[in-house]
Formats: sequence, C-alpha cells, structure tokens
Amino acid sequence: MQLFLFHLPINKYICRLFLAPTSPRNLNLAVTSSTSIRASWLEPLKFNGIFKRYVVMYGTARSKLDGRFFTSDKSYKITGLEEFTEYFVQVHAETSVSGTPSNIEQAKTLEDGKLFVFVFLFDCSYQNNVVNC
Repeated sequence: MQLFLFHLPINKYICRLFLAPTSPRNLNLAVTSSTSIRASWLEPLKFNGIFKRYVVMYGTARSKLDGRFFTSDKSYKITGLEEFTEYFVQVHAETSVSGTPSNIEQAKTLEDGKLFVFVFLFDCSYQNNVVNC
C-alpha cells in the first residue's frame, strides 16, 4: 500500500472567506421618541471576507429578537415601535457567512406626554413699575 501526501499552498484570503466576521463593537442605543430607537456601533475588528451588510435584530424579549433590518451603515433608526416599551437590540455583520453577534442592549421608548395648558385670567394693571391685580 502506498501513501501519498500532497502539500497544496493555501491562499489566506480564500480561507478567510469562510471565517465569520467578529462582532460589531460598542453597540449603543439612543431613544429618539415614543416610537423609535437609534442603534449605532463600531465595525468589527475583522471582517474575514468581503463585507455585505449589517443585520439589526430587535424585539421585546431578550430571547426573541424577531424584528430584522439590513443596512450598510454603522447606525440604524428603528421606527414604528410601541410607546413606553422595553426593546432589546443586537447587530451582526455579514460577509459570505453571518458574523458573531454583538452584545444585546436594551432601551425603553418614551411615553407620549400629555400637555396641559392652564390659562389664568386676571384683571391687572401696571402703573409706576407695579403690577396690581
């Protein structure tokens, strides 16, 4: 029985095409209204391939991030949310494969405020730098 061993040169770039991107860094959430949250982050340290897009996932439970948006930017404004509700957000980068997800961050949308305007009517006069009511 004969055993042949072959040594083929491996291109580092080709190997990286099948490695996942590292996670996006410093995910930050800013509540912008009662129905929107802006997520922003820094790019992964290594894409390990040709960058395609970021996937922004969100939901009202940490274990169920069922909302999903795609962007090529390092920020995304999530709109159409419920008022005064806690949301969880996570981001990952995609090349030919999905990357490692970021940490999950949470934020609560604002409560729509009720504006009350009180009008007081006084019968006042102003004379010699004195207001008399």
